Amino acid sequence: MIGRTSILRLVLLASGLVTPLLAAAAAGNGFKLGPLRVSPTAGLSYGHDSNVVLSSNNEIDSFVTRFSPGIRVESGSETNRLTATYQGEYGRYESSTTDNYSDHSLALQWLWSPLIRHAFSVDVGWARHHDERGTAGREGQLALLPLEPDEFDQRSLDARYRFGAPGARGRLELEIGTTDFSYRNNRDLTVFRDRTDDNIGGGFYWRVAPKTSALVRVDQVESNYDLSTLDSTERHYYIGVELDATARTTGTVLVGRAEKDFDDPGRQDFSGTSWRAGVSYKLRSYSVFDLSTSRDADETNGFGDFILRRDLTLGWNHQWSPRLTSQIDVGVARDEHRPSPRTDRSSFYGVSGQYRVTPWLSLGAGFRASDRDSDISELNYDRKQLLLSLEASL
Repeated sequence: MIGRTSILRLVLLASGLVTPLLAAAAAGNGFKLGPLRVSPTAGLSYGHDSNVVLSSNNEIDSFVTRFSPGIRVESGSETNRLTATYQGEYGRYESSTTDNYSDHSLALQWLWSPLIRHAFSVDVGWARHHDERGTAGREGQLALLPLEPDEFDQRSLDARYRFGAPGARGRLELEIGTTDFSYRNNRDLTVFRDRTDDNIGGGFYWRVAPKTSALVRVDQVESNYDLSTLDSTERHYYIGVELDATARTTGTVLVGRAEKDFDDPGRQDFSGTSWRAGVSYKLRSYSVFDLSTSRDADETNGFGDFILRRDLTLGWNHQWSPRLTSQIDVGVARDEHRPSPRTDRSSFYGVSGQYRVTPWLSLGAGFRASDRDSDISELNYDRKQLLLSLEASL
């Protein structure tokens, strides 16, 4: 059972538990190899999932093991730095081998700041990931088909430019990029999901107080599907505030308008209020509350033309001692699959903790419960996950 302890180095990488448990992970500085700094990680987690495919009935429960090697290689200086990263994740289910998977991601980032007022960055990425059965295009009864999880390749290229010295009264940021999603298997179900997203955007920041900046942001995403008639142009117009990272309260709050216009006149366009916010409050240097919320349009999973999503998440991260850290988080979400009659109401809560055995090794444990209540009864589900982990990084 969970008592498998023949673990060399472990990392917790599991749905819903990744963020809180990895947040307090041992962060090593790596080692020098000539002009390079190399930071390897490796890990394994073991736990139990009560509803692997998110089914309303015929639930599949299984113990699951995940192994996740990774490495980061850096070269250069603060003003001219190149970083390459690899992260892998291998999942094996004891009672549901159909859901086994192997994910990989590669990323290359170049940062260049030739002058104090100018900074450039370019990111190139490739990933081979999967959609779990019960998610994305495999919800409800489709999750019970004896087919492996849908696998896809994701390729991305992004460039950013910043004008304005750190601490300057005004700052301008611009970005442009493209991301391609290409599914590799189960083509009868996934061929209509291949698409390319082209994005462009920018924001202007103006410091109105020592630790507060007002900002205006505009961005646009063009989604072009290979076969589907879901091609659209989505625009966002925001105003907001950015709270300095050195303040007790930090983060960004954006409020404005979102528009999603489909090329196909038979599809339903959307125009309405949108917001994005992520704020942290330091009760003490060792105790932080995090609040995030958003309202935005998202691509459809097969019901309707698009999803109008609202969500709210609250978390508490507390460091009880130099070795012991804990996290608690709760969240709710509402997804309207317009113009279909389907509306989903989801919620979750989780608790996790880590104990740092050495500067490079941590033990962790976490529990998470989630559920969804949908207007379509076959899409309802309850899920509970329990995981134990070790994590190491040089």
